[in-house]
Amino acid sequence: MQLAHIASVVLLGGALAAFSAGCASKGGAKGSASAPASSASAKPSSPDRPTVSDAEVERLVRAHASYAAGLVAQDNNTDDQGLEYFAKSVAADPGNEQLALEVARRYLERKQGEKAVIVLKRTVAQPGSTGASKSFLALTYYQLGRKDEAIAAYREALKVLPASLTSSQALAQLLADQKQPEEALKVLREAGKQPVDNAAYWVDLALSFGRLGAREPKLRDKIKPDVLAALDKAAALKPDEPVLLQKMGESYETLGEVAKAETIYKELRERFPKSALTAAMLADLYLKQGRPKEARDRKSVV
Repeated sequence: MQLAHIASVVLLGGALAAFSAGCASKGGAKGSASAPASSASAKPSSPDRPTVSDAEVERLVRAHASYAAGLVAQDNNTDDQGLEYFAKSVAADPGNEQLALEVARRYLERKQGEKAVIVLKRTVAQPGSTGASKSFLALTYYQLGRKDEAIAAYREALKVLPASLTSSQALAQLLADQKQPEEALKVLREAGKQPVDNAAYWVDLALSFGRLGAREPKLRDKIKPDVLAALDKAAALKPDEPVLLQKMGESYETLGEVAKAETIYKELRERFPKSALTAAMLADLYLKQGRPKEARDRKSVV
């Protein structure tokens, strides 16, 4: 796979994962935005709750009114007008992160990235904004060719969500593109310190280390222990997904960890005795190790 394509997949993957984590879609194909929060105006004041100012009430009223107008426009199949109203709503209530993400997404679909940046910058400046909006802002900067700003935004996103592997992968790829391979390695190693109980996370991280090593030959030997550590963490979680196990076996074999690769291939062979692919993988391993008799035994598919 070409590096440019890998970058696109990683960056897009990073944005999609962060968008899913920060905003749950509702409705049909068009999607639907989230209504502005109204708790401040709905609850009466009390000794324990500060009184809501008239300006705050007016702001929330504007946000709700614009949101409602957007829904009406969307139902009338006037999407551009609906987007305009939703944008007004989130401008009045930039803390509504779900709506901000939806508006930014629609702007990106319309190739209006600068408008998406304006929406997202207001939202990430709000107290309590999540890594989802910061990561989406980073992707937007990247699509606009503003790579330094994208790098900064991904760093901010990882401060909030340090276990977001897609953000780590995207940031590492950007740093490598900017001729900063050592910085890219630091980002991946930080991802390797996260307490994640998900085998897929560790396998994907191992592959990311491997891609960086393939791209930067000077780092190849330095990265090998990182790849092995990530694979061992995945193995310790005892995954049972065939595709994941296949990736683990191939990665172990690439590292020269023949015994570990053989164990995984045997497990796959036992679980899927009629699979020509698993039989071939094990046979090829034996042939490479000068074990032709075992290779012949494994080539036949039951």
